[in-house]
Amino acid sequence: MMKALARFAVPIAAAIGLAMAIAPSAGASPSAVSSHTVAIRTSFTNVSPCNGRTFTTNGIGIATIEVNGSEVRVTADDGESGGPYIFSEFAEDYFDGLSSSYTFPATILLFNGSVPSQSFYESASVTVSTRDGDVPTGFHSVVLSANCGLELNF
Repeated sequence: MMKALARFAVPIAAAIGLAMAIAPSAGASPSAVSSHTVAIRTSFTNVSPCNGRTFTTNGIGIATIEVNGSEVRVTADDGESGGPYIFSEFAEDYFDGLSSSYTFPATILLFNGSVPSQSFYESASVTVSTRDGDVPTGFHSVVLSANCGLELNF
């Protein structure tokens, strides 16, 4: 059961993230919203705070910029896997205008299907680069801290 869950977690997380990224926000009128999404191959090198081991994950990341008047909603999410880990990142923030890049907090979960007690989470900063302020061209995440276990404190 755990192996089946682990095998499908990344594709499911990516599909949910894509659906959230391209869906218009609840209060927005469809005609007043512009939305641009880009999918990017990603790779992330991690150091586990649980055992000090370094490993690399690979997957697909998605960045979306949605403009509604002067409000700009930016999301970035990433689903990857590598070694015994499944990697999931999601970040979202709102801005008051267009910019050449947007930087905001992200949370990364790394689930170890082989040894769940070595699963961990990371607090990160994500930067979404743009063309013309409303078309994402990529994103980059930087880990700020890592904590062993999956008890999140938001």
